[in-house]
Amino acid sequence: MRYLDITGTMAEGMWSYGATMEGVPPFEHRRWATIDGRGFENDWFAFPTLSGTYLETAKHLFADAPSIEQVPVERLFLNASIAVIPKGSLEHITVSDLEANVHGLERGDALLFTTGWEKHWWDDGKIFVGESPHFDLPAMEWIVDKGVSILGGDVPCFDDPRAEEGQGVNTPFFGSGALILAPLVRLAEWGEPRARLTVLPVPLRDSCGAPCRAVLSSIEGV
Repeated sequence: MRYLDITGTMAEGMWSYGATMEGVPPFEHRRWATIDGRGFENDWFAFPTLSGTYLETAKHLFADAPSIEQVPVERLFLNASIAVIPKGSLEHITVSDLEANVHGLERGDALLFTTGWEKHWWDDGKIFVGESPHFDLPAMEWIVDKGVSILGGDVPCFDDPRAEEGQGVNTPFFGSGALILAPLVRLAEWGEPRARLTVLPVPLRDSCGAPCRAVLSSIEGV
C-alpha cells in the first residue's frame, strides 16, 4: 500500500480568510504547560472552523443542512480522481480544463485537483485567498452533473474571491449535498489519476465545517 498525507500544517503564520474578510478570528497557539515548569506539556489553540485543511458541509450556506458531525462516516472513505490543472492568480478552472484532465471519475467519487497554488500556504492570505484560482459556473455545473461527493483542491476559494466577480458557484454545489475539502497540499506528488481518499474531520457539534486529516492511499487491486 502507498500513502500520501495531503493535509496542510496548522500553525501561526499560515494563510487565513481574515486577510480579506473582516471579523475572522486569527489562529492562536499558546503552550500553557511545559515539562520543565509543570512536569508535562500541553497547548491551547483557538481558530475558526474553516482553518488549515478543512471539510465543509452545505450548512455553510443552508441553515437546515447537516452539520459536520452528522456526516455519515461511510462518506469519508471513497475513491477519488486527481487532476493536475496548473493555474495562476485569479484564473478560472473551466469545463475544458476538467474534460482534459479528469480521468476515471465515477458518480459518488471525490474529485481532487491541484493548481500549484499551495505554494502560498504560508502567506497571510492576501495572495492565497485574495488571488485564488477558482471555478467558473459552467465548470461547477459539470462537477455537479458528474455526481461528485467531495470536491477538494489546493485553493481556498472555489468561487472568485472578488465579491463583484463571483458567480455563486458554491450554491449549486452545496445544493447537490456534496462536501468541500480544502485547501490541500502535495496532490501533485501522487502522480496517478486515481486513489483512495480518507478524510476525518473533527466532529464539532452544529458546525458547518472542521479541520481534518486527509490521506490518499492506493486503490485495492490497482
